Amino acid sequence: MPTVEVTQAQDGSATLSGVDAARVGELAADVALVLHELATRTASLEEAFFEATGATEEYVGQLRNAPETVGGIR
Repeated sequence: MPTVEVTQAQDGSATLSGVDAARVGELAADVALVLHELATRTASLEEAFFEATGATEEYVGQLRNAPETVGGIR
């Protein structure tokens, strides 16, 4: 049996990971649970990469050959 992770939000909604929408609907119907909305959300390629690698977004910038400023005036 697959591992299902459930995260409930303050607005009463829930996000289920590890199970497809059809199975959630079937289980809800089996116990006469009314669902007002059931949607499948897929991760973007970027989200999937960060989840798979544990990476974080990091941006580094460096100025080269920039004129020096004095008092905020170039």
